[in-house]
Amino acid sequence: MIQRKVIAVIGSSVVELPDDQQQLPYHVGKWIAEAQCHLLTGGGPGVMATAGKGFCSVSSRVGLSIGVIPDGKLAGTYPNAWIE
Repeated sequence: MIQRKVIAVIGSSVVELPDDQQQLPYHVGKWIAEAQCHLLTGGGPGVMATAGKGFCSVSSRVGLSIGVIPDGKLAGTYPNAWIE
């Protein structure tokens, strides 16, 4: 069994980030997937969702997009669409 590294992306849950702040987590998520690692986020919107979107855009990835969901969050906000 191959053990893959887990890389966490931590950031704001603000949905409406400036374009430059949306591009960075997207590319970081994509890089994590290309490095054959797992992605770990808080599973919510904003930076977490953008990193997950970049991660899941890599069709050849072997890692998983993992979200640690806070207790008491509203459905529809957590988990984001990119959590597996």
